[in-house]
Amino acid sequence: MRSFISLDLPSEFKDEIERIQHELSASGADLNLVDPEKVHITLKFLGEIDSNQLKKVVSGVENAVKGFNSFKASIEEVGVFPDIGYIKVVWLGVDKGSEKVVDLHKRIEREMVSIGFSEEEHEFVPHATLARVKSGRNKERLVDALKKNEGIYVGETTFDVVKIKKSELKPEGPEYTDLKEVKLVG
Repeated sequence: MRSFISLDLPSEFKDEIERIQHELSASGADLNLVDPEKVHITLKFLGEIDSNQLKKVVSGVENAVKGFNSFKASIEEVGVFPDIGYIKVVWLGVDKGSEKVVDLHKRIEREMVSIGFSEEEHEFVPHATLARVKSGRNKERLVDALKKNEGIYVGETTFDVVKIKKSELKPEGPEYTDLKEVKLVG
C-alpha cells in the first residue's frame, strides 16, 4: 500500500484553503488542486509498504515521538517549489511552530532510515500542498494570484497527533485512509 506520515490540518481551515485555491484557479493556470479536506503536512513519504513494514513504521513513529509534546503552529504564507521562475507546486507554509515541525520530521526521518527507508534528498520545508502545476499556461496570472495572497494567514492549530496514512490513487484524485494515529504527549 502506498503510504505516508503526516500532520493533518483542521477542518476549520477548509474555507480559507478553498478561497485561496479559487483565486489560484481563476488565474487560468493549469493546476491540479488538492481537495481542501485532504490538505496536510507530509512528514515522510514512504511509498509502497506491506503489513510487516507497517508494523515497523508504527513502532518507528512511536519511538520518534517519545517525549515530544503537542504544539501550536500557524499556517500562513503561500509559497512555491522549486521557485517562482518554474512553479511545480503551490503550498501553504508553517510560520509559528515551524521549528517543531522540522524537529518532528527529523526524528521520524531518523527512525524511518534506521528501518530501511531512503533518506530524503531535499531539505525539509514544512508545508501543505495546495496545488500541482501541470504546465506553464497563464504563469504570469498565477504569479499575480500568488502575490495577491502574500502574507495570507489561514489560522493557528494544535498538532497533537501524527498519522500514518494509506493513499489510493483514483481517477478523481487520491483517497486517504488513516492506518494509525500516534498521539503526541500532552
